[in-house]
Amino acid sequence: MKARGAIVASPLAHATDAMPNTLVIHAHPHPRRSLVTQRLRRVFDNAPDTTVRSLYELYPDFDIDATAEREALAGAQLVVWLTPIHWYSVPALMKHWFDHINKRSHRSCAYTQSIFSFIVI
Repeated sequence: MKARGAIVASPLAHATDAMPNTLVIHAHPHPRRSLVTQRLRRVFDNAPDTTVRSLYELYPDFDIDATAEREALAGAQLVVWLTPIHWYSVPALMKHWFDHINKRSHRSCAYTQSIFSFIVI
């Protein structure tokens, strides 16, 4: 949301030229209700070398394909989790994603070399 008279710049306005291969894990149960999420999603959708994986679109039944998610993570140099925080926690599908992707048997995967970033909205 834009305050009166405020100029809101794109969060990646100066970084898009030198962005690493970026993976955005988007997990918002009601993205149309959040103006911030909508704006950031548009920015990431148009950013070069950026893949957006919307968990609620990919897995409406919560049946996460852990292999596909780990492969996406392995190819990323930068990982961004775009998700709201409610009462010090993330939405159910994001928590489910964390639990399935970070099982003890897979912690030594190649994606551990990625840089992780967290966007709180």
